[in-house]
Amino acid sequence: MFKTGKPEKPGNEPVDIAAKAAKALEMVAARGDSEDGKVRVNVREGGIYVTVYPARGSGRDVDSAMVYNALREKEIVDINVAALTEAVIGKEAKPVRIADRKPLLDRDGQVKVVISEDGMEASVEILPPLGGKPFPAEQVKEALAKAGVVEGIMEDQIEAAVKQQNKHMKIVVARGSAAVDGSDAFIEYKFARNSEKVTPVELEDGRVDWHNLQLVENVQPGQVLAVRVPPTRGKLGKTVTGKILVPKPGKDVRLPKGKNAEVSQDGLTLIALIAGQVVSANGRINVYAIHEVKGDVDFSTGNIDFVGNVVVRGNVLSGFTVRAAGSVEVRGSVDGASIIAGGDVVILRGIQGKDRGQLIAGNNVYARFLEHAKVEAVGEVVVTEAIMHCDVNAGKKIEVNGKKGLIVGGLLRAGELVSAKVIGAKLGTRTEIEVGVIPEIRKELTRLTQEMGEKERNLIQVEKAFKMLSGAVEQGRQLAEKEKDLLLKLSETYEQLQEETNMLRERLSQTEKMLENATRGQVRATLTVHPGTKITIGNATVLIRDELAKVLFYLQDGEIRQGTVY
Repeated sequence: MFKTGKPEKPGNEPVDIAAKAAKALEMVAARGDSEDGKVRVNVREGGIYVTVYPARGSGRDVDSAMVYNALREKEIVDINVAALTEAVIGKEAKPVRIADRKPLLDRDGQVKVVISEDGMEASVEILPPLGGKPFPAEQVKEALAKAGVVEGIMEDQIEAAVKQQNKHMKIVVARGSAAVDGSDAFIEYKFARNSEKVTPVELEDGRVDWHNLQLVENVQPGQVLAVRVPPTRGKLGKTVTGKILVPKPGKDVRLPKGKNAEVSQDGLTLIALIAGQVVSANGRINVYAIHEVKGDVDFSTGNIDFVGNVVVRGNVLSGFTVRAAGSVEVRGSVDGASIIAGGDVVILRGIQGKDRGQLIAGNNVYARFLEHAKVEAVGEVVVTEAIMHCDVNAGKKIEVNGKKGLIVGGLLRAGELVSAKVIGAKLGTRTEIEVGVIPEIRKELTRLTQEMGEKERNLIQVEKAFKMLSGAVEQGRQLAEKEKDLLLKLSETYEQLQEETNMLRERLSQTEKMLENATRGQVRATLTVHPGTKITIGNATVLIRDELAKVLFYLQDGEIRQGTVY
Protein backbone atom coordinates (compact mmCIF):
# COMPACT_ATOMS: atom_id res chain seq x y z
CA MET A 1 0.00 0.00 0.00
CA PHE A 2 1.40 3.41 -0.99
CA LYS A 3 1.01 6.52 1.24
CA THR A 4 2.27 10.11 1.07
CA GLY A 5 5.31 10.81 3.23
CA LYS A 6 3.99 13.74 5.35
CA PRO A 7 0.62 15.31 6.06
CA GLU A 8 -0.13 18.56 4.20
CA LYS A 9 -1.27 20.28 7.38
CA PRO A 10 -0.71 19.58 11.04
CA GLY A 11 -3.27 17.15 12.45
CA ASN A 12 -4.22 15.59 9.05
CA GLU A 13 -4.05 11.75 8.67
CA PRO A 14 -1.93 10.16 5.89
CA VAL A 15 -3.83 9.74 2.62
CA ASP A 16 -4.36 6.06 1.45
CA ILE A 17 -3.83 6.39 -2.32
CA ALA A 18 -4.62 2.72 -3.08
CA ALA A 19 -7.93 2.90 -1.17
CA LYS A 20 -8.88 6.05 -3.10
CA ALA A 21 -8.11 4.29 -6.39
CA ALA A 22 -10.24 1.26 -5.44
CA LYS A 23 -13.12 3.51 -4.46
CA ALA A 24 -12.83 5.36 -7.76
CA LEU A 25 -13.03 2.06 -9.64
CA GLU A 26 -16.16 1.10 -7.66
CA MET A 27 -17.76 4.40 -8.58
CA VAL A 28 -16.97 3.84 -12.24
CA ALA A 29 -18.44 0.35 -12.09
CA ALA A 30 -21.55 1.66 -10.36
CA ARG A 31 -22.05 4.12 -13.26
CA GLY A 32 -21.96 1.19 -15.72
CA ASP A 33 -18.70 2.37 -17.38
CA SER A 34 -16.95 -1.01 -16.96
CA GLU A 35 -16.50 -3.39 -19.92
CA ASP A 36 -14.30 -6.41 -20.57
CA GLY A 37 -11.71 -6.28 -23.28
CA LYS A 38 -12.55 -7.85 -26.66
CA VAL A 39 -10.75 -9.59 -29.50
CA ARG A 40 -11.66 -9.33 -33.18
CA VAL A 41 -10.11 -11.49 -35.93
CA ASN A 42 -10.49 -10.32 -39.53
CA VAL A 43 -9.38 -12.03 -42.73
CA ARG A 44 -8.49 -9.41 -45.36
CA GLU A 45 -6.85 -9.45 -48.77
CA GLY A 46 -3.51 -8.38 -47.25
CA GLY A 47 -3.51 -10.95 -44.42
CA ILE A 48 -5.08 -11.92 -41.13
CA TYR A 49 -5.43 -9.16 -38.52
CA VAL A 50 -6.14 -9.17 -34.80
CA THR A 51 -7.60 -6.17 -33.00
CA VAL A 52 -7.48 -6.07 -29.19
CA TYR A 53 -9.92 -3.68 -27.52
CA PRO A 54 -8.82 -2.70 -23.99
CA ALA A 55 -11.08 -3.14 -20.98
CA ARG A 56 -12.86 -0.18 -19.45
CA GLY A 57 -13.24 0.55 -15.78
CA SER A 58 -13.02 -2.64 -13.72
CA GLY A 59 -13.52 -4.87 -16.75
CA ARG A 60 -11.26 -7.85 -17.47
CA ASP A 61 -8.25 -7.27 -19.73
CA VAL A 62 -7.61 -9.42 -22.79
CA ASP A 63 -4.92 -12.03 -22.28
CA SER A 64 -3.08 -14.42 -24.62
CA ALA A 65 -5.48 -17.30 -23.86
CA MET A 66 -8.47 -15.24 -25.06
CA VAL A 67 -6.67 -14.35 -28.30
CA TYR A 68 -5.63 -17.95 -28.97
CA ASN A 69 -9.21 -19.13 -28.39
CA ALA A 70 -10.48 -16.58 -30.90
CA LEU A 71 -7.92 -17.78 -33.48
CA ARG A 72 -8.75 -21.42 -32.80
CA GLU A 73 -12.40 -20.69 -33.51
CA LYS A 74 -11.29 -19.43 -36.94
CA GLU A 75 -9.01 -22.45 -37.34
CA ILE A 76 -5.95 -20.21 -37.68
CA VAL A 77 -2.77 -21.85 -36.35
CA ASP A 78 0.18 -20.55 -38.43
CA ILE A 79 0.76 -17.09 -36.90
CA ASN A 80 3.43 -14.51 -36.10
CA VAL A 81 3.78 -14.92 -32.34
CA ALA A 82 5.74 -11.68 -31.88
CA ALA A 83 3.08 -9.66 -33.68
CA LEU A 84 0.37 -11.35 -31.65
CA THR A 85 2.22 -10.55 -28.42
CA GLU A 86 2.48 -6.93 -29.54
CA ALA A 87 -1.27 -6.81 -30.13
CA VAL A 88 -2.02 -8.19 -26.66
CA ILE A 89 0.44 -5.94 -24.85
CA GLY A 90 -0.36 -2.83 -26.86
CA LYS A 91 -4.14 -2.84 -26.33
CA GLU A 92 -4.43 0.12 -28.65
CA ALA A 93 -7.56 -1.12 -30.44
CA LYS A 94 -5.76 -1.11 -33.81
CA PRO A 95 -5.51 -4.08 -36.26
CA VAL A 96 -2.19 -5.98 -36.06
CA ARG A 97 -1.22 -8.30 -38.92
CA ILE A 98 -0.33 -11.69 -37.43
CA ALA A 99 -0.40 -14.06 -40.43
CA ASP A 100 -0.53 -14.28 -44.21
CA ARG A 101 -3.81 -15.03 -45.81
CA LYS A 102 -4.05 -18.47 -47.45
CA PRO A 103 -6.89 -18.34 -49.96
CA LEU A 104 -6.81 -22.11 -50.37
CA LEU A 105 -7.95 -22.43 -46.75
CA ASP A 106 -10.80 -19.95 -47.09
CA ARG A 107 -14.28 -21.35 -46.58
CA ASP A 108 -17.78 -20.00 -46.44
CA GLY A 109 -20.01 -20.17 -43.42
CA GLN A 110 -21.58 -23.56 -42.68
CA VAL A 111 -24.71 -24.79 -40.95
CA LYS A 112 -25.47 -27.89 -38.85
CA VAL A 113 -29.08 -29.02 -38.35
CA VAL A 114 -29.99 -30.98 -35.18
CA ILE A 115 -33.42 -32.58 -34.66
CA SER A 116 -34.44 -33.56 -31.12
CA GLU A 117 -35.12 -37.22 -30.29
CA ASP A 118 -38.87 -36.66 -30.00
CA GLY A 119 -38.92 -34.75 -33.31
CA MET A 120 -40.54 -31.71 -31.71
CA GLU A 121 -37.63 -29.28 -32.14
CA ALA A 122 -35.05 -28.48 -34.81
CA SER A 123 -31.98 -26.38 -34.00
CA VAL A 124 -29.18 -24.96 -36.14
CA GLU A 125 -25.55 -24.26 -35.34
CA ILE A 126 -23.99 -21.85 -37.85
CA LEU A 127 -20.20 -21.87 -38.26
CA PRO A 128 -18.79 -18.44 -39.13
CA PRO A 129 -16.93 -18.07 -42.44
CA LEU A 130 -13.13 -18.20 -42.74
CA GLY A 131 -12.26 -15.68 -45.37
CA GLY A 132 -15.38 -16.68 -47.28
CA LYS A 133 -18.99 -15.64 -47.36
CA PRO A 134 -21.30 -15.76 -44.37
CA PHE A 135 -24.14 -18.29 -44.41
CA PRO A 136 -27.31 -16.61 -45.70
CA ALA A 137 -30.80 -17.21 -44.30
CA GLU A 138 -32.05 -18.71 -47.58
CA GLN A 139 -29.46 -21.47 -47.39
CA VAL A 140 -30.44 -22.17 -43.78
CA LYS A 141 -33.96 -22.90 -45.02
CA GLU A 142 -32.55 -25.16 -47.72
CA ALA A 143 -30.51 -27.04 -45.11
CA LEU A 144 -33.64 -27.48 -42.97
CA ALA A 145 -35.61 -28.82 -45.92
CA LYS A 146 -32.76 -31.22 -46.77
CA ALA A 147 -32.85 -32.50 -43.18
CA GLY A 148 -36.60 -33.07 -43.50
CA VAL A 149 -37.74 -30.11 -41.38
CA VAL A 150 -41.00 -28.88 -42.91
CA GLU A 151 -43.24 -27.88 -39.97
CA GLY A 152 -43.17 -25.10 -37.38
CA ILE A 153 -40.31 -23.11 -38.97
CA MET A 154 -39.72 -19.75 -37.23
CA GLU A 155 -38.36 -17.07 -39.59
CA ASP A 156 -37.27 -14.72 -36.82
CA GLN A 157 -35.20 -17.45 -35.18
CA ILE A 158 -33.46 -18.21 -38.47
CA GLU A 159 -32.53 -14.53 -38.78
CA ALA A 160 -31.20 -14.55 -35.20
CA ALA A 161 -29.08 -17.63 -35.90
CA VAL A 162 -27.60 -16.08 -39.04
CA LYS A 163 -26.85 -12.88 -37.15
CA GLN A 164 -25.08 -14.74 -34.33
CA GLN A 165 -22.87 -16.93 -36.59
CA ASN A 166 -21.60 -18.63 -33.41
CA LYS A 167 -20.01 -22.06 -33.67
CA HIS A 168 -21.08 -23.20 -30.19
CA MET A 169 -24.58 -21.72 -30.09
CA LYS A 170 -27.56 -23.87 -31.05
CA ILE A 171 -30.71 -21.89 -31.81
CA VAL A 172 -34.12 -23.52 -32.06
CA VAL A 173 -35.60 -22.56 -35.44
CA ALA A 174 -38.56 -24.96 -35.71
CA ARG A 175 -41.05 -26.43 -33.25
CA GLY A 176 -43.63 -29.14 -33.82
CA SER A 177 -47.16 -29.07 -32.50
CA ALA A 178 -47.96 -31.62 -29.81
CA ALA A 179 -51.10 -33.71 -30.07
CA VAL A 180 -53.82 -32.49 -27.71
CA ASP A 181 -55.56 -35.36 -25.93
CA GLY A 182 -59.32 -35.37 -25.83
CA SER A 183 -61.33 -34.84 -22.66
CA ASP A 184 -63.42 -37.64 -21.16
CA ALA A 185 -67.17 -37.70 -21.37
CA PHE A 186 -69.14 -37.37 -18.14
CA ILE A 187 -72.71 -37.52 -16.87
CA GLU A 188 -74.49 -34.58 -15.27
CA TYR A 189 -77.26 -35.86 -13.02
CA LYS A 190 -80.32 -33.65 -12.78
CA PHE A 191 -81.63 -35.15 -9.55
CA ALA A 192 -80.25 -35.75 -6.09
CA ARG A 193 -78.74 -39.22 -6.01
CA ASN A 194 -78.95 -41.07 -2.72
CA SER A 195 -75.29 -42.05 -2.56
CA GLU A 196 -75.26 -42.76 1.18
CA LYS A 197 -76.70 -45.84 2.77
CA VAL A 198 -80.04 -45.10 4.39
CA THR A 199 -80.44 -46.42 7.91
CA PRO A 200 -83.39 -45.92 10.25
CA VAL A 201 -82.97 -43.53 13.18
CA GLU A 202 -83.27 -45.23 16.56
CA LEU A 203 -85.13 -43.15 19.16
CA GLU A 204 -84.30 -43.02 22.88
CA ASP A 205 -87.03 -45.56 23.76
CA GLY A 206 -85.73 -48.06 21.19
CA ARG A 207 -88.39 -47.35 18.55
CA VAL A 208 -87.47 -46.35 14.98
CA ASP A 209 -88.81 -43.36 13.09
CA TRP A 210 -89.61 -44.67 9.61
CA HIS A 211 -91.63 -41.63 8.57
CA ASN A 212 -88.84 -39.13 7.89
CA LEU A 213 -86.50 -41.08 5.62
CA GLN A 214 -87.41 -38.93 2.56
CA LEU A 215 -86.23 -41.60 0.16
CA VAL A 216 -88.57 -40.72 -2.70
CA GLU A 217 -87.81 -38.11 -5.37
CA ASN A 218 -90.63 -37.72 -7.88
CA VAL A 219 -90.24 -36.79 -11.53
CA GLN A 220 -92.70 -35.99 -14.31
CA PRO A 221 -92.93 -37.33 -17.89
CA GLY A 222 -90.46 -35.56 -20.17
CA GLN A 223 -88.28 -34.39 -17.28
CA VAL A 224 -84.52 -34.53 -17.98
CA LEU A 225 -82.85 -36.99 -15.62
CA ALA A 226 -79.27 -36.79 -16.84
CA VAL A 227 -77.15 -35.12 -19.52
CA ARG A 228 -74.20 -36.75 -21.26
CA VAL A 229 -71.36 -34.37 -22.07
CA PRO A 230 -69.57 -36.12 -24.99
CA PRO A 231 -65.83 -36.73 -25.09
CA THR A 232 -63.59 -34.78 -27.41
CA ARG A 233 -61.32 -36.53 -29.89
CA GLY A 234 -58.42 -34.23 -29.34
CA LYS A 235 -56.25 -32.51 -31.93
CA LEU A 236 -53.68 -34.07 -34.25
CA GLY A 237 -50.11 -32.95 -33.76
CA LYS A 238 -47.05 -32.93 -36.03
CA THR A 239 -43.32 -33.21 -35.52
CA VAL A 240 -40.98 -30.79 -37.28
CA THR A 241 -40.50 -33.46 -39.95
CA GLY A 242 -44.25 -33.63 -40.61
CA LYS A 243 -44.97 -36.92 -38.79
CA ILE A 244 -48.59 -37.01 -37.61
CA LEU A 245 -49.04 -37.43 -33.86
CA VAL A 246 -52.34 -39.11 -32.99
CA PRO A 247 -53.94 -37.78 -29.78
CA LYS A 248 -55.48 -39.96 -27.09
CA PRO A 249 -59.23 -39.51 -27.47
CA GLY A 250 -61.41 -38.89 -24.44
CA LYS A 251 -63.17 -41.89 -22.97
CA ASP A 252 -66.86 -42.12 -23.66
CA VAL A 253 -69.63 -43.06 -21.25
CA ARG A 254 -73.15 -44.17 -21.88
CA LEU A 255 -76.25 -42.63 -20.42
CA PRO A 256 -77.33 -45.01 -17.62
CA LYS A 257 -80.73 -45.82 -19.11
CA GLY A 258 -82.99 -47.92 -16.92
CA LYS A 259 -86.71 -48.62 -16.69
CA ASN A 260 -89.17 -45.94 -17.82
CA ALA A 261 -86.42 -43.69 -19.18
CA GLU A 262 -85.36 -43.02 -22.75
CA VAL A 263 -82.34 -41.51 -24.47
CA SER A 264 -82.93 -38.54 -26.77
CA GLN A 265 -82.23 -38.87 -30.50
CA ASP A 266 -78.97 -36.96 -30.23
CA GLY A 267 -77.86 -39.32 -27.45
CA LEU A 268 -77.17 -36.46 -25.04
CA THR A 269 -80.08 -36.53 -22.57
CA LEU A 270 -81.97 -39.13 -20.55
CA ILE A 271 -85.67 -38.37 -20.16
CA ALA A 272 -88.36 -39.76 -17.85
CA LEU A 273 -91.21 -41.52 -19.63
CA ILE A 274 -93.63 -41.61 -16.71
CA ALA A 275 -94.40 -39.85 -13.47
CA GLY A 276 -92.87 -41.63 -10.52
CA GLN A 277 -89.81 -42.09 -8.36
CA VAL A 278 -86.35 -41.73 -9.87
CA VAL A 279 -83.85 -44.25 -8.51
CA SER A 280 -80.16 -44.59 -9.34
CA ALA A 281 -79.00 -48.14 -8.61
CA ASN A 282 -76.61 -50.68 -10.12
CA GLY A 283 -75.38 -48.19 -12.70
CA ARG A 284 -78.86 -47.42 -14.10
CA ILE A 285 -81.39 -44.62 -13.71
CA ASN A 286 -84.92 -45.98 -13.32
CA VAL A 287 -88.24 -44.24 -12.92
CA TYR A 288 -90.65 -46.27 -10.80
CA ALA A 289 -94.27 -45.35 -10.60
CA ILE A 290 -95.75 -45.43 -7.10
CA HIS A 291 -98.90 -47.40 -6.35
CA GLU A 292 -100.53 -46.42 -3.09
CA VAL A 293 -102.98 -48.57 -1.14
CA LYS A 294 -104.76 -46.26 1.28
CA GLY A 295 -105.92 -49.06 3.58
CA ASP A 296 -105.19 -52.77 4.01
CA VAL A 297 -104.26 -55.29 1.35
CA ASP A 298 -107.19 -57.67 1.72
CA PHE A 299 -110.11 -59.05 -0.23
CA SER A 300 -111.08 -55.54 -1.32
CA THR A 301 -107.79 -55.05 -3.17
CA GLY A 302 -106.69 -58.57 -4.00
CA ASN A 303 -103.01 -59.29 -4.62
CA ILE A 304 -100.85 -56.38 -5.76
CA ASP A 305 -98.46 -56.82 -8.70
CA PHE A 306 -96.94 -53.48 -9.81
CA VAL A 307 -94.05 -52.35 -12.04
CA GLY A 308 -93.03 -49.53 -9.72
CA ASN A 309 -93.02 -48.82 -5.98
CA VAL A 310 -95.88 -49.78 -3.67
CA VAL A 311 -96.92 -48.03 -0.49
CA VAL A 312 -99.46 -49.73 1.77
CA ARG A 313 -100.82 -47.39 4.43
CA GLY A 314 -102.47 -50.22 6.35
CA ASN A 315 -101.66 -53.90 6.87
CA VAL A 316 -101.09 -56.83 4.52
CA LEU A 317 -103.41 -59.59 5.66
CA SER A 318 -102.68 -63.30 5.73
CA GLY A 319 -102.56 -65.09 2.40
CA PHE A 320 -102.11 -62.04 0.18
CA THR A 321 -99.07 -61.12 -1.93
CA VAL A 322 -97.63 -57.72 -2.73
CA ARG A 323 -95.16 -57.81 -5.62
CA ALA A 324 -93.28 -54.74 -6.94
CA ALA A 325 -90.45 -54.07 -9.39
CA GLY A 326 -89.33 -51.26 -7.10
CA SER A 327 -89.66 -51.01 -3.33
CA VAL A 328 -92.51 -51.95 -1.00
CA GLU A 329 -93.33 -49.96 2.11
CA VAL A 330 -95.96 -51.22 4.56
CA ARG A 331 -96.96 -48.65 7.19
CA GLY A 332 -98.66 -51.32 9.30
CA SER A 333 -97.79 -55.01 9.76
CA VAL A 334 -97.63 -58.12 7.59
CA ASP A 335 -99.65 -61.10 8.78
CA GLY A 336 -98.79 -64.40 7.10
CA ALA A 337 -98.44 -62.66 3.71
CA SER A 338 -95.75 -62.41 1.03
CA ILE A 339 -93.86 -59.25 0.08
CA ILE A 340 -91.62 -59.52 -3.00
CA ALA A 341 -89.71 -56.43 -4.16
CA GLY A 342 -86.96 -55.60 -6.64
CA GLY A 343 -85.74 -52.88 -4.27
CA ASP A 344 -86.16 -52.41 -0.51
CA VAL A 345 -88.84 -53.93 1.73
CA VAL A 346 -89.81 -51.67 4.64
CA ILE A 347 -92.23 -52.98 7.29
CA LEU A 348 -92.81 -50.33 9.93
CA ARG A 349 -94.30 -52.71 12.49
CA GLY A 350 -92.98 -56.10 11.39
CA ILE A 351 -94.12 -59.49 10.13
CA GLN A 352 -95.92 -62.29 11.96
CA GLY A 353 -95.36 -64.90 9.31
CA LYS A 354 -97.12 -67.88 10.87
CA ASP A 355 -94.49 -70.05 9.11
CA ARG A 356 -95.89 -69.14 5.69
CA GLY A 357 -95.18 -65.41 5.37
CA GLN A 358 -92.11 -64.20 3.47
CA LEU A 359 -90.17 -61.04 2.65
CA ILE A 360 -87.98 -61.12 -0.48
CA ALA A 361 -85.98 -57.99 -1.39
CA GLY A 362 -83.67 -57.22 -4.27
CA ASN A 363 -81.89 -54.77 -1.96
CA ASN A 364 -82.43 -54.40 1.82
CA VAL A 365 -85.10 -55.38 4.37
CA TYR A 366 -86.00 -53.02 7.23
CA ALA A 367 -88.50 -54.07 9.91
CA ARG A 368 -89.34 -53.67 13.57
CA PHE A 369 -89.53 -57.42 14.13
CA LEU A 370 -89.51 -60.71 12.20
CA GLU A 371 -91.37 -63.74 13.57
CA HIS A 372 -91.93 -67.19 12.03
CA ALA A 373 -91.15 -65.91 8.51
CA LYS A 374 -88.82 -66.53 5.63
CA VAL A 375 -86.73 -63.47 4.72
CA GLU A 376 -84.29 -63.02 1.80
CA ALA A 377 -82.32 -59.88 0.94
CA VAL A 378 -79.55 -59.29 -1.59
CA GLY A 379 -78.15 -56.60 0.71
CA GLU A 380 -78.89 -56.22 4.44
CA VAL A 381 -81.57 -57.21 6.92
CA VAL A 382 -81.89 -54.55 9.64
CA VAL A 383 -84.31 -55.19 12.52
CA THR A 384 -84.85 -53.01 15.59
CA GLU A 385 -86.40 -55.43 18.09
CA ALA A 386 -86.18 -59.15 17.44
CA ILE A 387 -85.83 -61.99 14.93
CA MET A 388 -87.65 -65.02 16.29
CA HIS A 389 -87.82 -68.47 14.70
CA CYS A 390 -87.16 -67.22 11.18
CA ASP A 391 -85.26 -68.43 8.14
CA VAL A 392 -83.23 -65.35 7.11
CA ASN A 393 -80.74 -65.02 4.24
CA ALA A 394 -78.77 -61.81 3.57
CA GLY A 395 -76.06 -61.22 0.99
CA LYS A 396 -74.20 -58.82 3.30
CA LYS A 397 -75.27 -58.70 6.94
CA ILE A 398 -78.06 -59.23 9.47
CA GLU A 399 -78.32 -56.73 12.32
CA VAL A 400 -80.70 -56.53 15.29
CA ASN A 401 -79.72 -53.28 16.90
CA GLY A 402 -82.73 -51.97 18.82
CA LYS A 403 -83.65 -51.93 22.49
CA LYS A 404 -84.13 -55.72 22.72
CA GLY A 405 -81.73 -56.71 19.97
CA LEU A 406 -82.74 -60.38 20.14
CA ILE A 407 -82.11 -63.32 17.82
CA VAL A 408 -83.70 -66.54 18.98
CA GLY A 409 -84.47 -69.78 17.11
CA GLY A 410 -84.40 -70.44 13.37
CA LEU A 411 -81.59 -70.32 10.83
CA LEU A 412 -79.80 -67.12 9.79
CA ARG A 413 -77.28 -66.90 6.94
CA ALA A 414 -75.26 -63.82 5.94
CA GLY A 415 -72.31 -63.15 3.67
CA GLU A 416 -70.42 -60.91 6.08
CA LEU A 417 -71.87 -60.42 9.57
CA VAL A 418 -74.62 -61.41 11.98
CA SER A 419 -74.89 -59.00 14.92
CA ALA A 420 -77.29 -58.69 17.86
CA LYS A 421 -77.35 -57.91 21.55
CA VAL A 422 -78.59 -61.35 22.56
CA ILE A 423 -78.33 -64.58 20.55
CA GLY A 424 -80.26 -67.68 21.67
CA ALA A 425 -82.34 -68.17 24.81
CA LYS A 426 -81.82 -69.38 28.39
CA LEU A 427 -83.94 -72.47 27.72
CA GLY A 428 -81.43 -73.59 25.10
CA THR A 429 -83.62 -72.86 22.08
CA ARG A 430 -81.72 -74.11 19.02
CA THR A 431 -80.48 -71.13 17.03
CA GLU A 432 -78.29 -71.64 13.96
CA ILE A 433 -76.15 -68.92 12.41
CA GLU A 434 -74.01 -69.23 9.28
CA VAL A 435 -71.77 -66.54 7.80
CA GLY A 436 -69.45 -66.40 4.79
CA VAL A 437 -71.76 -68.32 2.43
CA ILE A 438 -72.43 -66.52 -0.90
CA PRO A 439 -73.19 -69.08 -3.67
CA GLU A 440 -74.16 -66.33 -6.15
CA ILE A 441 -70.51 -65.28 -6.40
CA ARG A 442 -69.57 -68.38 -8.40
CA LYS A 443 -72.23 -67.64 -11.02
CA GLU A 444 -70.95 -64.08 -11.33
CA LEU A 445 -67.38 -65.31 -11.78
CA THR A 446 -68.41 -67.55 -14.70
CA ARG A 447 -70.30 -64.75 -16.41
CA LEU A 448 -67.42 -62.26 -16.02
CA THR A 449 -64.91 -64.77 -17.43
CA GLN A 450 -67.00 -65.26 -20.58
CA GLU A 451 -67.47 -61.50 -21.07
CA MET A 452 -63.74 -60.94 -20.58
CA GLY A 453 -62.91 -63.36 -23.41
CA GLU A 454 -65.22 -61.55 -25.83
CA LYS A 455 -63.76 -58.12 -24.97
CA GLU A 456 -60.21 -59.35 -25.50
CA ARG A 457 -61.08 -60.76 -28.94
CA ASN A 458 -62.60 -57.42 -30.03
CA LEU A 459 -59.57 -55.57 -28.67
CA ILE A 460 -57.19 -57.63 -30.83
CA GLN A 461 -59.18 -56.88 -34.03
CA VAL A 462 -59.32 -53.12 -33.39
CA GLU A 463 -55.61 -53.04 -32.52
CA LYS A 464 -54.69 -54.67 -35.85
CA ALA A 465 -56.65 -52.08 -37.86
CA PHE A 466 -55.18 -49.21 -35.81
CA LYS A 467 -51.59 -50.40 -36.29
CA MET A 468 -52.14 -50.74 -40.05
CA LEU A 469 -53.18 -47.09 -40.45
CA SER A 470 -50.73 -45.63 -37.93
CA GLY A 471 -47.93 -47.63 -39.60
CA ALA A 472 -48.76 -45.95 -42.91
CA VAL A 473 -48.41 -42.56 -41.20
CA GLU A 474 -45.03 -43.50 -39.77
CA GLN A 475 -43.84 -44.47 -43.24
CA GLY A 476 -44.58 -40.96 -44.44
CA ARG A 477 -47.83 -41.53 -46.34
CA GLN A 478 -50.28 -38.64 -46.16
CA LEU A 479 -53.69 -39.82 -45.01
CA ALA A 480 -56.90 -38.69 -46.63
CA GLU A 481 -59.43 -36.92 -44.41
CA LYS A 482 -61.60 -40.06 -44.20
CA GLU A 483 -58.56 -42.11 -43.16
CA LYS A 484 -57.64 -39.54 -40.49
CA ASP A 485 -61.17 -39.68 -39.15
CA LEU A 486 -61.08 -43.48 -39.14
CA LEU A 487 -57.73 -43.40 -37.33
CA LEU A 488 -59.21 -41.23 -34.59
CA LYS A 489 -62.29 -43.46 -34.31
CA LEU A 490 -60.14 -46.60 -34.09
CA SER A 491 -58.00 -44.96 -31.42
CA GLU A 492 -61.13 -43.97 -29.53
CA THR A 493 -62.62 -47.48 -29.77
CA TYR A 494 -59.32 -49.06 -28.73
CA GLU A 495 -59.11 -46.85 -25.63
CA GLN A 496 -62.74 -47.62 -24.76
CA LEU A 497 -62.22 -51.38 -25.12
CA GLN A 498 -59.06 -51.17 -23.04
CA GLU A 499 -60.97 -49.33 -20.33
CA GLU A 500 -63.80 -51.88 -20.36
CA THR A 501 -61.32 -54.77 -20.34
CA ASN A 502 -59.46 -53.27 -17.38
CA MET A 503 -62.73 -52.77 -15.52
CA LEU A 504 -63.74 -56.38 -16.19
CA ARG A 505 -60.32 -57.56 -15.07
CA GLU A 506 -60.71 -55.60 -11.84
CA ARG A 507 -64.20 -57.01 -11.25
CA LEU A 508 -62.88 -60.52 -11.90
CA SER A 509 -60.13 -59.93 -9.37
CA GLN A 510 -62.62 -58.59 -6.82
CA THR A 511 -64.97 -61.53 -7.37
CA GLU A 512 -62.14 -64.02 -6.95
CA LYS A 513 -61.11 -62.27 -3.74
CA MET A 514 -64.71 -62.44 -2.53
CA LEU A 515 -64.59 -66.20 -3.01
CA GLU A 516 -61.32 -66.34 -1.11
CA ASN A 517 -62.72 -64.12 1.65
CA ALA A 518 -66.06 -65.92 1.87
CA THR A 519 -64.88 -67.63 5.05
CA ARG A 520 -64.02 -64.38 6.81
CA GLY A 521 -67.47 -63.60 8.15
CA GLN A 522 -68.15 -62.74 11.81
CA VAL A 523 -70.82 -63.31 14.43
CA ARG A 524 -71.14 -60.66 17.15
CA ALA A 525 -73.16 -60.58 20.38
CA THR A 526 -72.79 -57.33 22.29
CA LEU A 527 -74.46 -58.79 25.46
CA THR A 528 -74.96 -62.57 25.56
CA VAL A 529 -74.80 -65.79 23.58
CA HIS A 530 -76.83 -68.60 25.19
CA PRO A 531 -76.10 -72.34 25.07
CA GLY A 532 -77.73 -74.22 22.22
CA THR A 533 -76.53 -71.69 19.62
CA LYS A 534 -74.77 -73.28 16.65
CA ILE A 535 -72.34 -71.04 14.74
CA THR A 536 -70.82 -71.91 11.34
CA ILE A 537 -68.17 -69.83 9.58
CA GLY A 538 -67.11 -71.31 6.24
CA ASN A 539 -66.60 -75.03 6.85
CA ALA A 540 -66.02 -74.70 10.61
CA THR A 541 -68.79 -75.16 13.18
CA VAL A 542 -69.01 -74.66 16.92
CA LEU A 543 -71.90 -75.45 19.32
CA ILE A 544 -72.13 -73.10 22.29
CA ARG A 545 -72.45 -75.09 25.53
CA ASP A 546 -71.88 -72.31 28.07
CA GLU A 547 -73.27 -68.80 28.30
CA LEU A 548 -70.84 -66.23 26.83
CA ALA A 549 -70.82 -62.45 27.26
CA LYS A 550 -69.76 -59.76 24.79
CA VAL A 551 -68.21 -62.15 22.33
CA LEU A 552 -67.06 -62.00 18.71
CA PHE A 553 -66.67 -65.20 16.65
CA TYR A 554 -64.30 -65.25 13.66
CA LEU A 555 -62.35 -67.76 11.58
CA GLN A 556 -58.59 -68.14 11.86
CA ASP A 557 -56.45 -70.98 10.51
CA GLY A 558 -59.59 -72.96 9.71
CA GLU A 559 -60.91 -72.77 13.28
CA ILE A 560 -63.54 -70.57 14.90
CA ARG A 561 -61.96 -68.26 17.47
CA GLN A 562 -63.46 -65.97 20.11
CA GLY A 563 -62.71 -62.35 20.80
CA THR A 564 -64.18 -59.72 23.08
CA VAL A 565 -66.66 -57.05 21.98
CA TYR A 566 -65.89 -53.72 23.59
